[in-house]
Amino acid sequence: MQQTLTNFKSFEIIIGRVLFFIFMILISGCTEDPVGVKDDDIIDEKKRDIELKLTADEVATKKMWIKVEISDSLLKGETLILTSSKDNKIVSTKEFKLNRKDTTFYFGGLNFDRLKPNAEYSYKIYLKDSVLIDSSEVLNVRTLDVNRITVTWDEPIYLGASRHGEKLNDVEIISENDIWVVGWFSLDSTIENEKNIYHYDGVKWESYCIKTRYYPSSTEKVMSQIRDIIYFENDGLYITTSTNLLKYNLLSKSWDEIFIVPQAYAGYINEIWGTSGKNIYIASGYGDVLHYNGSVISYMKTGNDIPLYDIYGSPDGSKVWACGHAFYPERSILLEYSLNENGLKEWKPIWKSSESFLPLLTQIRDIYSTKHRVFFVGHNIVLTKKDNEKKLYADDYAVGGLGHLKGYAENDIYASGSGGLILHFNGETWEELHRSFPQRDDIIYSLSVKGNTIVATGSNYDNFFARPFILKGKINK
Repeated sequence: MQQTLTNFKSFEIIIGRVLFFIFMILISGCTEDPVGVKDDDIIDEKKRDIELKLTADEVATKKMWIKVEISDSLLKGETLILTSSKDNKIVSTKEFKLNRKDTTFYFGGLNFDRLKPNAEYSYKIYLKDSVLIDSSEVLNVRTLDVNRITVTWDEPIYLGASRHGEKLNDVEIISENDIWVVGWFSLDSTIENEKNIYHYDGVKWESYCIKTRYYPSSTEKVMSQIRDIIYFENDGLYITTSTNLLKYNLLSKSWDEIFIVPQAYAGYINEIWGTSGKNIYIASGYGDVLHYNGSVISYMKTGNDIPLYDIYGSPDGSKVWACGHAFYPERSILLEYSLNENGLKEWKPIWKSSESFLPLLTQIRDIYSTKHRVFFVGHNIVLTKKDNEKKLYADDYAVGGLGHLKGYAENDIYASGSGGLILHFNGETWEELHRSFPQRDDIIYSLSVKGNTIVATGSNYDNFFARPFILKGKINK
């Protein structure tokens, strides 16, 4: 008897799969709605005063996120059908029950959801009861094209060899005639000529020495290494030292001190990220995060004691990620700042090196994110993470001594590191833009891109002392 029931259930599963396959074949040639009813045949008396809306939440070369919104909360729990079409043929359907007023669907997986670069797809949402009740307008979306580039590089600009481990930490391009490089360097290898800002005005490079207070109680200002620089289109330039956040004053052509951290945090400001001058996050060497709202600095406890070296967030600021690592023993952590089950924002660990699926992955060093996808430099490899997934996915080609990541779109991401290596993700594959090894022993620490201008900073280690350099190039498409 038990064997008979088992065989019957197996038969049911087989029949179900066959019927689903037949259904997909039928709708693949259908240019109307997937339930066999044309829009003109919608039963008017069942039509409600509602709105079904589709928007493209994010678009990549082979991926797309479509947001579904409804205006009538009474529709929660009712059946909806989302169709995806290409060349007037339905290629996939997603039937679901909406339990909230909006939700987002991912297209770009295997089988029926596979998308192609620079191709147009059409999406439509249907509300279904026993018959078709309502439908949305058609949403036409084109995927991004593959962004293949090459770079014509100028000769490197070398600064004085350092005896103190100084380096060029970051670069920001405002325009091709307004480029800022920050760090700690000497023009001629002497302490007397140590600087921390190098600026290009379109004609020449000039160096500056910005001095700041080290403690809140200090009256004397000293030169400090500048850790990071960030530009907001409506708020201007900001830089950090190990203890300060400063803003560039366009009128006085000087840097104004925004705040200085308490003595307990002195020396432990690292990277910064934000959406504006009123929403800046700062990664701390103590494992916590500092937040500046335009007037007040606050300290956000993360429950983590591993030093944080990078921080980055989604374009709308709804999620923020911070990563860090420590030695002896070597370990790394990835934190996420987002809503918890109670609807409150909090920092929580979403990955630790002890959970790594790659034996050599012991560090996450740098982060870049779009709205629905996060990219990480992990030791010698680039990894990605999708919405609400804990697993990190490794990219096959992007390997090497990588330590820095910078992105501008899903088809315009840069990774750099040892050997003077600079890679570019064009939306389909990683392509090599620069490599100096074995001719030179270089490390690229940062880069920035604006229009067809690219600037990278690094250090050369051919001799015992580090020698900072700047690479400037023109992007060819």
